[in-house]
Amino acid sequence: MALGSCSKDSDKPDTTKPETTSTKVQDTPPQINAPVAGPDLTNYKQFALRNLKSSPTPFVFSRNTADQDNLLNIQIPVGDASVRVEDYLRSTATVAFLVIKNDRIIVEKYYPNEGNNYEASSIATSWSVGKSWISALIGIAIGEGKIRSVDEPITNYLPELRNGKGFERITIKHLLNMTSGIRFQERDDVDSDLGRLYTASDILAFVRALEVESAPGQQLNYQSINTQLLGIILARATQTSVTQYLQDKIWTPLGMEFDASWSLDRVGGIEKSFCCLNARARDYAKFGRLFLHHGSWQGQQIVPASWVAASSAPDPTNTYPYAFLYNYQWWFPKMSANDPTTDFTADGILGQFIYVSPSKNIVIVKLSNNKRNDDSQIPLREIAQRF
Repeated sequence: MALGSCSKDSDKPDTTKPETTSTKVQDTPPQINAPVAGPDLTNYKQFALRNLKSSPTPFVFSRNTADQDNLLNIQIPVGDASVRVEDYLRSTATVAFLVIKNDRIIVEKYYPNEGNNYEASSIATSWSVGKSWISALIGIAIGEGKIRSVDEPITNYLPELRNGKGFERITIKHLLNMTSGIRFQERDDVDSDLGRLYTASDILAFVRALEVESAPGQQLNYQSINTQLLGIILARATQTSVTQYLQDKIWTPLGMEFDASWSLDRVGGIEKSFCCLNARARDYAKFGRLFLHHGSWQGQQIVPASWVAASSAPDPTNTYPYAFLYNYQWWFPKMSANDPTTDFTADGILGQFIYVSPSKNIVIVKLSNNKRNDDSQIPLREIAQRF
């Protein structure tokens, strides 16, 4: 489903509630001055941050965890084995596991990792889970008319790429669907293109040096540079920072319980939009609940319903290989194109997930520091079916 504009009533910003004074986000320098050696859940301490403020009236989930131990004792298939959920969580270096069913917390558990004791107030970096948040913000910006359409050329907002190398043919939709054809090496080490983007102190300079490798729209090629460009487009279209737009459009309206941050290339610079939202499990869960409820929150339409619909299912008009696995920065835990599941998930390296199962009315948040990076969506699909 392609979304060119938003015109239905459920796609318009809610105006029934009074405007509130915007909370202004602030930058802070790195807490630790040391080079990044590799991905770790605590890398955020090594970057400048743009800080989000919690809501003065936080939304708090109701809870009933009386059956938590029994649920964690359920057996699920993982690979060729049958294991308890608890053992699966421990074996994948989970630090936070939260399950919300019918808008109520039924499981909430935290685990120590590498000498750090995690609890409800502990920060975890989103990694690529942040990509789904960027997509939501793009949808909001289209709903507000700040971006006209996903079919716009990216050079409308990135004139520095209007250089005759083929960027003019790439649309916002190509970025959303990871089909841009931009040359970019997606490998999780500091010497790859991804590593250089992650550690760059001037992301805009990195962007100016990009090249096009192939025609857009031909193949799914997961590349973090696509989401980074979406973040720059978002900031330029809204004339504010990604973090400020997130504060105003999602963080405050959803009544986030905790402060959070987005990692920057430098103080006063721009967000690492392809990753690096730093937040707590319960607030990540609220984002999942927002999408479970079609972009609506407590009667207020936050994300256009048509954008949520486009994001949460494969687009049948996308005919390139494996299009059934990904759309608008969300993944689908399908075994094949004909797999009937309606579940969808935001995924990040080291085992970060915001998993949404509409058929079970379940949201699962799993935050991890799994250096083996061998986790997948499928165990969460099994958990959603059994809980």
